[in-house]
Amino acid sequence: MRVSKEQRILAVGGRHLYWLLGIGLTILSISLLAGCGGSGERANTKRPLRWSVVESKGPRQVTVRGPVSNCEGLPEPKVLEVVKSYRGRSVYVRIVADVPADAPERQEFVCAGVGLELEETISLPRPLKELVLFDSGVDPPVQRWPETSSK
Repeated sequence: MRVSKEQRILAVGGRHLYWLLGIGLTILSISLLAGCGGSGERANTKRPLRWSVVESKGPRQVTVRGPVSNCEGLPEPKVLEVVKSYRGRSVYVRIVADVPADAPERQEFVCAGVGLELEETISLPRPLKELVLFDSGVDPPVQRWPETSSK
């Protein structure tokens, strides 16, 4: 039996095609599994915290507090970062919280809704009485200190 040059090229090309197809499917499978995550993982979301001033701790520190959703059985939310920017007397503060996603249906979680409040102490560059604090986690930023009257 005699094999021509064209037949040898097709045979080699066919083997390489199956080999490349196998590698491609393996990579695709790993990518899909990594994207879905394990069944034991919880979905986290980073959310800006809408805060208000609770108390002054000395002339250059202030404690702020904001409500977050909480479901029993899931880890408690926590503050991830506090971002401050200064423009003269104005201080723009954005607080980012790690809040577990809402519990999926058919899970054994009791969702308490907005029942937990996160608290954070912020250091300021000057005494609080000389500054105006804005919540920059909302658009447009809202003045939080000193409190503005609604009238």
